[in-house]
Amino acid sequence: MGRQISVSETADRLGVTPHRVRQRIEDGSLLAERVGNRWSIDEADLLPLLDGPKVGRPLPERSAGALLDYADSSPQAQAALNLLAPSERRRTRERWRSITDHARDSDDVADVADVAEGYVTRADLKQLIRDYLLNGRIPVRVRLGY
Repeated sequence: MGRQISVSETADRLGVTPHRVRQRIEDGSLLAERVGNRWSIDEADLLPLLDGPKVGRPLPERSAGALLDYADSSPQAQAALNLLAPSERRRTRERWRSITDHARDSDDVADVADVAEGYVTRADLKQLIRDYLLNGRIPVRVRLGY
């Protein structure tokens, strides 16, 4: 058993809010022990979280679609991008640059696949595989959820 730290210190180290730390304790993704009315976290339990990839929220469907349209140079995709508000187009461009910058800096294609991760409905899966995975345009990791 390593050094015990508080919820607020854990939050500072992970770069999240104390509320998010308590959520992770409640959902079981972060081990903690109740000491009186406070949570105590073993410092050693943070190592996998600090060393692992930084994972944020999944993109909303509209943003993910815009990102795929940005990657696609077809006239239909470009027309779809033109329907977005200027701020959405800017964010899409910035996200795409972030992904491609990461790809250029990375020696491992698997790292890029971690960046271009998202959700797809079962009905759209075949089209996604045909358009993106088989053409090799952008690395995509498919994980089916139920």
